[in-house]
Amino acid sequence: MDFDANAASPADSGLFGLPHRSAEAHVHVLGVPFEATTSYRAGTCHAPEAILAASRQVDLFDLHFGKPYERGIWMAPLAARVTDWNLEARELAAPIIERGGATASDAPAVARVDFLCDAVRGEVRAFTERCLEHGGLPVILGGDHSTPLGAMEACGVRFPGMAVLQFDAHADLRPSYEGFQWSHASVMHNALHGPAGISRLLQVGVRDLCEQEHDVIQGDPRVRTHFGHELAAARHG
Repeated sequence: MDFDANAASPADSGLFGLPHRSAEAHVHVLGVPFEATTSYRAGTCHAPEAILAASRQVDLFDLHFGKPYERGIWMAPLAARVTDWNLEARELAAPIIERGGATASDAPAVARVDFLCDAVRGEVRAFTERCLEHGGLPVILGGDHSTPLGAMEACGVRFPGMAVLQFDAHADLRPSYEGFQWSHASVMHNALHGPAGISRLLQVGVRDLCEQEHDVIQGDPRVRTHFGHELAAARHG
């Protein structure tokens, strides 16, 4: 490969400035510009594009691992249909979120948002399945917290009994939130109770959760949570 790892990255280069094509790369990255149910403020849909741009400023040599980039890292082009789904779903969800949740009259809008969220889940799952089928390592860049669900499902089917390690301030264990089944606040609930087949969920850093989620942590033997205050105490004790 005619590539100078010490040179500056061209503006139109791939992730980390690499020139790899999909067939040459071990790591396949999918950006998912989707944030339909984000309940604080919007902006996470821009993360894949921002990460791609920032990655071109990162040097490739690693003090611990040397030249891991030589295995090949490829980022799929951002899918226009996912951007379109996000725009539609966010427009429908935003006024519901602004009011603090759905009412009976919002049922058509909620159903459409759930449908579009499910379409994203299928898109991510299909990408992950293709990558695993060819022996690659899939990476998902959201987007809101709901975006990796399809990847967890694909990995769970391929690797039965899979465990998930979650670094998060929130537990994301609500059965639904603000009326939305596929909410960002429900991704771990959906992973535990869907086709992902997760045998263990290890949460690290949780510091903000509702009583219902606390009951799940206390009652579901698959879930182990290291709370933020416990980590702080251990670090300073």
